[in-house]
Amino acid sequence: MPVPKEGWSHFPPVLREGLQAAYGHPLVAWELLDSDEGLEDLLAAANLSDPEVTSACRDALRKLRDTGAGAKRQAYFRQCTLMRCPRLPSSSDELRIMQDCFQDIASVVGQVQKNRRRSHLGISLQAGIEDPEQLEQQERGRWQHVLAGYIEEADLPVMELIRSSETPSQVWSRIFGSRRAKTLRNRAKTWKGFHLWLTLVKGTSWPQSVLDVTDYLEHRIAEGCGVSVPRDVLSSLSLLENVGRIAGDDRLGSDPTLNDMAKAMGEELERGAPPKKPAKLCTVAMLISMELCVIDDETAPFMRILAWIGLLMHWGVLRTDDVQWLDVCRMVFTDNGLTLVLRRSKTTGPGKKAREVPVFILRTLSLSGHDWLCVGLELFQQPAFYWERPYFVAAPTKDYSGCVRKFLKPEQLSLHLRGLYTHLLGPRFDGSVWRADEFFLVPVDVQNFWSGHSARHWLPSWGTALGLPKCDLDYLGRWQAGAHQSTEYVVKAREVVYRVQKRVNEALCLGHESVSELELFEDLKRYCADRGVSSLRGVTGHQIWRRSDAGHLALLTRFPLLIATLAVDDRAEAALVAGSEPASNQEGRFWYSISRRTGFRRLHLTNGCGVLPWSVHEAVFVASVEEAKADAWCKICQRKVAEEESSASSSSGSSSSTATEENEGAAEEGSFQDGPPSFE
Repeated sequence: MPVPKEGWSHFPPVLREGLQAAYGHPLVAWELLDSDEGLEDLLAAANLSDPEVTSACRDALRKLRDTGAGAKRQAYFRQCTLMRCPRLPSSSDELRIMQDCFQDIASVVGQVQKNRRRSHLGISLQAGIEDPEQLEQQERGRWQHVLAGYIEEADLPVMELIRSSETPSQVWSRIFGSRRAKTLRNRAKTWKGFHLWLTLVKGTSWPQSVLDVTDYLEHRIAEGCGVSVPRDVLSSLSLLENVGRIAGDDRLGSDPTLNDMAKAMGEELERGAPPKKPAKLCTVAMLISMELCVIDDETAPFMRILAWIGLLMHWGVLRTDDVQWLDVCRMVFTDNGLTLVLRRSKTTGPGKKAREVPVFILRTLSLSGHDWLCVGLELFQQPAFYWERPYFVAAPTKDYSGCVRKFLKPEQLSLHLRGLYTHLLGPRFDGSVWRADEFFLVPVDVQNFWSGHSARHWLPSWGTALGLPKCDLDYLGRWQAGAHQSTEYVVKAREVVYRVQKRVNEALCLGHESVSELELFEDLKRYCADRGVSSLRGVTGHQIWRRSDAGHLALLTRFPLLIATLAVDDRAEAALVAGSEPASNQEGRFWYSISRRTGFRRLHLTNGCGVLPWSVHEAVFVASVEEAKADAWCKICQRKVAEEESSASSSSGSSSSTATEENEGAAEEGSFQDGPPSFE
């Protein structure tokens, strides 16, 4: 209900001071005034000692409630009550079944419609062929405006900067940094509940102490909240304190006591929470069926493309979100394999350490003996599915014969993939290659056993089971993308990813002691039993393994099933590297790091030691030592530079040796006397 514009001025003067101290915000007092019990609470909060004054104030409050501003509130309440939707009338005929009663009542009251709630971004993406990146920028501006309202209401120190700026709108759009729309949306929604609680209970719009935060968390725990609530509240608080330019000593989000209490609350909530369930892996039989679906000319074209995309996700370790950010115009297909460019993911993209990362698919990958990679790519590049666009997969037509120029949301792509699973035919080995059988591999009631993250876990899980090195497995999901220079990562990642993919493919075809899906089959049996599906329908079709002479489970096919002439396409690799290089700051021979706390500058040789530019607070590349104006050398880099110069000047051996010894001595000192030394 609305609060009168005058706020506290309507209350008797003798009550105002006590009510303001007790409730803080006038909304609380006006809500209490609507009932007799609340009226007595107002009198008790004022701490009146004279009975006559108390009686007079009681009469004044009743008069205030029944006339003037209080009467307006009551009229508003009655109006809202009249405009509420009436409840469905109950039927007096108890002999008819419930469905008949509901249909009769619904026909009288009106048609019942389901309210489909979508986010603003989701509605915009369904509206037409707009760029999803542009739409996300609009969504980002929307949530920036919401958070800016909280900052302005609390009058945080950043408001002084914004008021003095000539372009305050530009400042608002930039002070939130490179945080994405979903991050800002989650922080805004979390803070909304905390802000409302602060207003009603504490009478303020900003927490004044650690107790304000802990009291709210205790309130949420008492009501029953999720495990992530304490962490989300602290994250929202830290974001607003950071953007609001609150001094370090005054920041509640970095208070050790508050963080310890939040951790204890989170641990308490985790004890009663159900265990986390990782995404279930797709069976090897499903991957073989997807390969058979790709090459089947009788299957709907978009269904074949879905199968091809599903295989790319399994061998390329991709999420459904990642698929839509693949660059459709920069696919490179050579005798080595297919190379794609991932423009953005959870950990990469504009504003991240790695702007773009490659995805590699080995050319000879196959479990069925069919060239699914080439066939699927040729189908995908047909005019009905391929045109220049900022996303990878477009929405299908109703008959799955082509695509419409509309963005397919990752959630919808995941649903289409689950629908694909129910159309897969069981695989059958005829002695040379795999062929599709006449039964469906996945019953409809079992399709939800797998999720959108099942594909991303498939290759790393098999690599771990085969005992492959963790350093190699880290390249599969682009987890090493920020730990290397971009050129080095592209060259090394391709070699490592190809090796892991080939090793897993070989183990599944020829057998290995670690090849087994028994645990996955048991989980699938239990899932089928809970939904009334027999194991004969739900599990038997997936059990395609045979025993090798060594007693290992295997598909028992030759390897490799596909043979291709491997040749390095230098032009394609150069194009990929050029696309992944940052456009700004050409790297020089040297670079120096700047300390966050002291501003100390230490000079390094590019790729000369284990310290990488992205791992320091700030890195600046320079072409020569004189440009650096550094405070000290990196000892390892200085020794390498001295060795390079000494080997280059072999004609003057004695002078070169002397220079090398001097440089090594300077390296032991690790600092400059008269500026950084020059090796020219």
